[in-house]
Amino acid sequence: NSNGGEAGYRKSVYSLAIEGVLVRGTDMLFVGDHESSCHPVLDVSNVAQSTLEQLERAKDVAPLVSGNMPVIFTPHGVASALIAPLAIAFNGKTVLRGASPLGHRKGEQVFAPELSIWDDGTIPFRPTSAICDDEGIPTRSTPLVENGIVMNFLYDLQTAGQAGTQSTGNASRSLGSLPSPSTNAIIIGDGKTSFADMLAGIKEGLVIEQLM
Repeated sequence: NSNGGEAGYRKSVYSLAIEGVLVRGTDMLFVGDHESSCHPVLDVSNVAQSTLEQLERAKDVAPLVSGNMPVIFTPHGVASALIAPLAIAFNGKTVLRGASPLGHRKGEQVFAPELSIWDDGTIPFRPTSAICDDEGIPTRSTPLVENGIVMNFLYDLQTAGQAGTQSTGNASRSLGSLPSPSTNAIIIGDGKTSFADMLAGIKEGLVIEQLM
């Protein structure tokens, strides 16, 4: 940059995906999973097993009745329904514009105490990890929610200056755009109940794998 700052890195990304469509009359079931890493992906068993489990859970077409019932989101379901809205809500630019419902709730208990979320650009071999963001600021792990309490928002240099804080190392840009805050990798902390136990604990409910 104009102050002499310079940083660079190289990476290779390996990806593996399995996808399938099961057509039964007018019903279409889409299944699949994928894995990406900066380390060669040599083991396909996890991706294959996940796809087979999706087929197994959806082997019977069941009618849905109206009413209140428990809902379980799989990791894919969480990514489909929740990650994008959360990324927008914790974006420093959205906060500065007053468009984030969490903007004035830093330090407050907004979510369940069991929920912890953070953004991490330092996970080894993660395709979105890097030594620095697109402004040369070192990436880091930034807690967004700790035990249900809103802790931080994601900033680049400009939005951090406007907010009176420091960049979190989340600047992203392209050749034709200015830097703007963006997520690296949104991580949700482990719960205490396994997915199998969740399924076993409900008699009737919904398992959300994808949303349109």
